[in-house]
Amino acid sequence: MEHIHLESCASTQLYLSDNIDEMMGMAKSSDFLVTTNHQTDGVGRTGNKWDDLEQALAFSFSLRPNATFSITPLEVGCILVNYFRHTFKKEISLKWPNDLLTGEGKKCGGIICNYQAQNMVIVGVGINLSKPSESKDTSYYKTPVGFIDLGKEVMGRSNLRKDLPAEIFNFILKNRLSAEAVVDSWSKYCLHIKKNVQINDDNYEYAGRFVGISEGGEAIIEDLADKSIHSFVAGHLSML
Repeated sequence: MEHIHLESCASTQLYLSDNIDEMMGMAKSSDFLVTTNHQTDGVGRTGNKWDDLEQALAFSFSLRPNATFSITPLEVGCILVNYFRHTFKKEISLKWPNDLLTGEGKKCGGIICNYQAQNMVIVGVGINLSKPSESKDTSYYKTPVGFIDLGKEVMGRSNLRKDLPAEIFNFILKNRLSAEAVVDSWSKYCLHIKKNVQINDDNYEYAGRFVGISEGGEAIIEDLADKSIHSFVAGHLSML
């Protein structure tokens, strides 16, 4: 693994994406991780901004896609849940398509994947590890903001934003999942499975019962009126 740690950068994902070709030419490994102490212009899904909250992790890494290409972001979500559950005994859950949630349903992390090449994905991860300061306006967030409390011993590490992402990345590399295992694990970890939800994007608004995900990671929604089944590739999901 090649690990680059920056004191500050606009976006770890954009930094890695812009420099990956040069980095690959100089390194023996194809596994690259970029971490930072301060991310000033983080990128969320569909062009949204990802705020760098106090004591939050912001990191990006290169990854070989899942054999089922489109399910890669959901695979990363499952592995992250496994990491926090097994390492810190934290009951983290998932919300389609790319959110990590606390047990109370508050967003504590997010995942974004950009396909760099046929055999490489650039994955950006943001994880909140502390409560936002009272001066931070979070009222405009689509999902209430939460955080993962890892305790004073972990939070007191001097190089937390460098070392913890490295531990997480190593865990991801060693615990990849098949597409079938992703569908099975994701359904177990999903907070809104079998519940009524609404999916929105710029072109549609649809409400129904969340059945699960398809083999390709699409959301499967059952119409509450006629029981017909519909699938969605993208959109913002909210629970009703």
